[in-house]
This record gives sequence, structure tokens and C-alpha cells, in this order.
Amino acid sequence: MFEKSFGIGLIRDAEIETVLTEMVKPIFVVAGLNEESAKVFVVNSNEINAFTIGNGYIFVTSELLLKFKDHAQLMAKLSHETAHIAAGHINRLTAVILNRQRNTTGALLAGFLATVFTGSEAAMAATLGYIMADERFFLRYSRGEEFAADSLGVSYLVKLGYNPNCMISVFKTFQE
Repeated sequence: MFEKSFGIGLIRDAEIETVLTEMVKPIFVVAGLNEESAKVFVVNSNEINAFTIGNGYIFVTSELLLKFKDHAQLMAKLSHETAHIAAGHINRLTAVILNRQRNTTGALLAGFLATVFTGSEAAMAATLGYIMADERFFLRYSRGEEFAADSLGVSYLVKLGYNPNCMISVFKTFQE
């Protein structure tokens, strides 16, 4: 059954959701999270992706489920998403995005007013420079969070007895 939830199209199938949720529970345990908070949903999408919104919610796309060749690859991706939850990345990301929105709004307003009062476009150019620099900082920050989730995810896999090389096969699948 297909339904819109969380603003995205979900494939609601109790059996699939139960199997995926049961798969992720041991990962939650080794990550120090409450396994009962784990919930995995399938997104109806042709993209190969998975993500979390925190609070135990993990989403995997239907295409990811079709593309992965074995159980270990799926466990690796679920470990990565669990790591985002365990490390508090979603809460920090939300705070960073809100801060960026405030700063960008303030910079745009200041640049606009400076341009109007001085008649010079240099103020707006400086504002745009600030916004571009902020974007580069954010991308570096985001990549750092991904690297941390990869590392934590591998440690969870090892604790569960999986070969950590399955994470490399996940990277290759995404690269393709």
C-alpha cells in the first residue's frame, strides 16, 4: 500500500516494515539506543538512498532494497543511519540549519540596506561572498558528519560480527 507520510511517498507494508525494523534493532542495541524506538519505512523512489529524521525513524528507498545484493549491505546502510541517530547528528544539523537561516537573512538584509543607502553594489557583492563562504563551511560540516557515521557504522557492524568490508560494497553501490 502506498501512502503519503512525513511529506514523502511511503510503501506501507507491515511485513516489510517489521522485517527491516527487526534487522535494525541489534544495531540500536550496540549503538546504545532503545531498540523499541527503531522504526524502518520504505520510500517509494527510484533513487538509491536511505536517511533518518532522528527519533529512531529510518527510511530506505525501494530502489536501494532492489539494488543491494545481500543482507550485509543493508545492515551496513542501516548501521550508518543508526550512527547518525546515536551521534545526535540530526539535532545538531537542525540547529546548524536554523542558525544559517538567521545569519543569511541578516546578511541579506544588511547587504540590501547598505546597497540602498550607499548606492554601491559592493555591499551586496560582499554579502553574497559571505553566503557562499557559509555554504562551503556547511558542506564541510556535513561531510564530517557523514564520515563520522561511516566510522561508527563500521564499529557497529564489527560488534555484530559482520565483515566491515560490506560497508565498502555499499560505497561502491552508491558510486555506481
